[in-house]
This record gives sequence, C-alpha cells and structure tokens, in this order.
Amino acid sequence: MHPAARVLHEQVAGERTPGISYLHFSGDAILFRHHEGAADIARRVTIDRETTFNAQSVTKTVTTVAALQLVESGAIALADLAHFPYSNPGHQLLGQLVESLTGMRYECYITEEVLARIGVTADELGFSVDSARHACGYHKRRSSTYPSSELLLDRSRAHGGCEDAWQRCRPHYNNGPAYRGLIGTADGFARYLQALLDGSGTLLTPASQDLLFAEHLLSDGTRAPTALSWFRGALGVHRYFDHAGGGGGYYAEVRVYPELRRGSVLLCNRTGFRNDRILDEVDRHLVDSMATVSEDARARDAVLSGPQRT
Repeated sequence: MHPAARVLHEQVAGERTPGISYLHFSGDAILFRHHEGAADIARRVTIDRETTFNAQSVTKTVTTVAALQLVESGAIALADLAHFPYSNPGHQLLGQLVESLTGMRYECYITEEVLARIGVTADELGFSVDSARHACGYHKRRSSTYPSSELLLDRSRAHGGCEDAWQRCRPHYNNGPAYRGLIGTADGFARYLQALLDGSGTLLTPASQDLLFAEHLLSDGTRAPTALSWFRGALGVHRYFDHAGGGGGYYAEVRVYPELRRGSVLLCNRTGFRNDRILDEVDRHLVDSMATVSEDARARDAVLSGPQRT
C-alpha cells in the first residue's frame, strides 16, 4: 500500500471518519486518488469517485473568486471588499452583493460564471443534493464535540439513529450558500483548484489570481499567514495555501502549492470544527514525487464490504 494511502486508510480504520475521498493533482492531471469507507453505513454503500460531500467553509473561496470577477468588470472597487471581513456573515453579505450587482441569484452566478466557465458540471460541483450520490453525514458518538452537539442542536431534527460508532445526521442543507453551501465530488473540487493554478485567465486574470494568494500585511509590515479566504502554510520547503471547512456531518480540506502547480482535496463525511491538517500527513508522501500514478493504480475504492452504488 502506498504510504499516502496508508494514512488515509487509517482515518477510516481508526474510526476517525466513516468515509474519505482524496485527490492529489497537478495543473493538468490527477496524480493520485483514494476513495474509501462508507457513504451510508446502514445501507452499506461505499465511497467512490462520484460521491458528493458538503464542502462547508471551503465555499468561501469560490465566493471570493466571484467578488474578484466583479472587481475585474469594474462593478465594484477592490477597496470596497475590505468592508466584508472573513467570517460567515461577511461572506453571506458578499454573496448578497454578487446578487445585487449582477441581478442573478448567488447560486446561478457561481454556476454560470465560475463553474461552467471552467467546464465543471452540476454533477461535480453545485448547490443541490443528489441523494443517490451524496454521502450521509455522521457525528462520532464518543468524541469531545458530541456532548456540545447534544446541547446546541435539536436532536429530534438534527440526529438520526446510531450506526456503529457513529450518530447519523439527518439530511440537511446549510442556510448560507455563500459561505457553506457548495456540494461536490473530489474531482469537481480538483478541477476548480486546477483552474486557480493554470494562469490562463479563464477564471481570473493573472493579476487577480496573484491578488487572491497575496499574503496580507500587518501594520508593522510583517506578513500575515492569510490571503483572500486562504491561509498560508508550509510543508517542508513547499509553500501552500489551504482552506478547511467543517460543520455538522462533514469536513473538508483543500490546498494548492503554487510553486509546484500541485494541489490536494480531502472530503470526509464526519463532523469537524477545526483545521485538522490531515493533508500535512498525506501530502508529505506525494509532493516530492513527480511520477504520475497510472489510472488503474489510482483507483483505490471500496475497502468496506457491501454493494457499490449503481
């Protein structure tokens, strides 16, 4: 088993998530993929490349792209974006600004002017749930966050039955499309991130793309580890920008390595409230390897026994 696959397998085998979907990619190719675990424990449906997940806060990165497109068109000044701080309410207001300036619903603008522009289909990324392909969300029953979820959520509405070590979350859609509404597959998110790396201007002009990943300066002139909806870090000598998103039943991490023109996507169907930096553990086995893994070797699906989705 590849070392990266072993790390991902341990997430499922160690009951840190029911299922997981991961891709590592270059600017124009998928270099490594791993899909494992349960999309639905009770029905014994396994995760595969068509499985969709709630992306939670990763949605903020797409909203920021839309805002920069409006800056490019002259509809709004760049300085005005300072009035929309990084936060759930800030990005929801930014989504409302997109609607006001374009006359389109936020979801329609993102679908037509962001996703369709780079050839991403509604089956890959969008704002609706296809129950036949969507992973069920779960909350770990014996976890530090389980007692608080019992207090904060209406259990009769939010929780389903217990399945193995997990509490099933009832199907739901987040009321806040501009900050946590995006739903999709790992492949869909990879194609979106590849478009941010290619520099072709299809999604953003090169100047706006540079601005997207420009690190903020503090009042004393030092660089902050933040950009426009992205957070800077380093894996060894490799600089990256990442964003994690979590909430009830789902957790996601996305990352790009600008100098390498590589990136990664990780999607889980379990509750998460912080950046667990799982990509640090996985990517360290891949970022220094330039060999492209064959398509057959990349397909690492269905470790759990049970029927495949048809």
